[in-house]
Amino acid sequence: MRIRKTTLILTVLISILSLMVLAACAGDPGNPGNPGQPGKAGDPGKPGLPGLQGLEGDPGAPGNAGQAGLAGLQGAAGNPGEPGKPGLPGLAGAPGKPGLPGAPGSPGLQGSAGIAPHANVMTSAGTIYLDGAVEVWGSGFGKHEPVTVYIDIDTGVVAVPLGPAIADAGGAWRLTALTITIPTEAAQIVTDRIEAGGVFSVIAEGEDGTKASTPVLMGATAPVFTATVSFPGNILVGSMDAFGNFTAGIATVGEDVTVIGGGFNADVLVRVFIDGSAFEIARSDENGSFNSTWSPTLTAGGHGFQVMNPAGKVASTFTVLVTE
Repeated sequence: MRIRKTTLILTVLISILSLMVLAACAGDPGNPGNPGQPGKAGDPGKPGLPGLQGLEGDPGAPGNAGQAGLAGLQGAAGNPGEPGKPGLPGLAGAPGKPGLPGAPGSPGLQGSAGIAPHANVMTSAGTIYLDGAVEVWGSGFGKHEPVTVYIDIDTGVVAVPLGPAIADAGGAWRLTALTITIPTEAAQIVTDRIEAGGVFSVIAEGEDGTKASTPVLMGATAPVFTATVSFPGNILVGSMDAFGNFTAGIATVGEDVTVIGGGFNADVLVRVFIDGSAFEIARSDENGSFNSTWSPTLTAGGHGFQVMNPAGKVASTFTVLVTE
C-alpha cells in the first residue's frame, strides 16, 4: 500500500508538534525503557543527485619512462663553420727506404788540366828580380814527364818563360833561369804590378797533365848586401804545414816561420836577421845544418832574411812572401 507524499508530510509535522507539547508538559524523565525490536528495513530510497565536483587532487607520482622512440629523419646540413686554427706539427715520420739508383748521366765535357794535388813547385827565393837568376824545383810530377815553367803575367794571356825541365824517375826536377826576359807587350803590366806590390804565379805544367804553382813577388833590381868576408852556407825560409811539408818563400801573417840552413861549418853559431834587424841565433849541427821555427811579427809583403856569423860575415840571404 503506497502512502501519498502529502499525507506523510502532515503525519510527520503532527508528530513533531505532539512531541513538543508533550515535552513542555512532561515531568522529570523516567528511566529509559528497554529498546524495542528493530523494525523492518524500509525500501531503498531513490539515488540522490550527483554531488559537486571535488577539488583537484595532488599530481600523481611520475610514471616509468617509456621506450625510446624511433630516430627522426636527418635534418638539412648546416652552414660550414669557421676554419679551425692549424694544429701542432706532427712528429717526423720514420725515414723511408732509399730509392733505387738513378740511371747514369751523360758524360760531361773534357775539362782542362787541373792542379795536381800531389805536385809541388817552389822557388829559391820569395822574390824574383828581373836582373837576377832564380832556381825552381818541382816534385810529384810523372816519371820522366817534360815540364814547362813560366811566370803567369796575365792569367794565361801573357807569360814569361823560365825554361823547360824533365822530371826524373821520382817525378822531381830542378831548373835554373839565369835571365828573365819580359815580353814588350807585358813590360808596363809587370812594372805597374811590381810598384803595387802585386803577387805573380810561377807555374810548372807537365805534358802528361801534371800542374803546380807557387806565388812570388817580383822586383826590378836585386838588393845588395855588403859584407867583408862571406862564409859557406845557404838558407831557405818558409812555412811548415800540419803534415810537416815545408814550403819555401811563403808564410802567413801571425803564423810561424821556419828557417832551414845547410852547408855551414859544423857547430857554429849563426845569427838570423830580418829586414836588417837581428832576430834570433841558431847553432849548426855536426853536419853543418840547422832547422829552426820562430814566430816573428811580420806584416804582409816581402821580407828579407839574412844569416851572419858572430863576426858579422854574411852567409846567405833569402826573401819570403808573407800573405794575409
